[in-house]
Amino acid sequence: GTTGFAVNTKKLTKPMSSWKEFWDTAMAEGDGRTMVHDYQLTTIGNALKYYGYSFNSLKQDELAKAEELLLKVKPHLFAVSSDYQPGMRAGDAWMTMCWTNDGAQLHRDIPEIAYVLGKEGGEIWTDFYA
Repeated sequence: GTTGFAVNTKKLTKPMSSWKEFWDTAMAEGDGRTMVHDYQLTTIGNALKYYGYSFNSLKQDELAKAEELLLKVKPHLFAVSSDYQPGMRAGDAWMTMCWTNDGAQLHRDIPEIAYVLGKEGGEIWTDFYA
């Protein structure tokens, strides 16, 4: 799967296609209505994408910039959680980091919720079980 973001296009009408737009919107029109994952690698990785850095960067200066962005965004967030469907479904949250299938489920049930893959790239993942 992938990690992108889901956005309620009736609440946030300006089209978004990038992680930079996600973070900027979280601090503006999405103030108090944006959720980010509680899985730190995902949230930090997508903050790195704001600056065009590698999702997997280990460079201290790049990680410091991502930390700075996350601290700046924190007061504007609705929640830090990977259980984002209830908030999005209730309309309490208007935008959230989101996994592929959850984005598809949200869109199927609430067509105005769109799933977006940031054009800068990001996380690709695979689940395994035995």
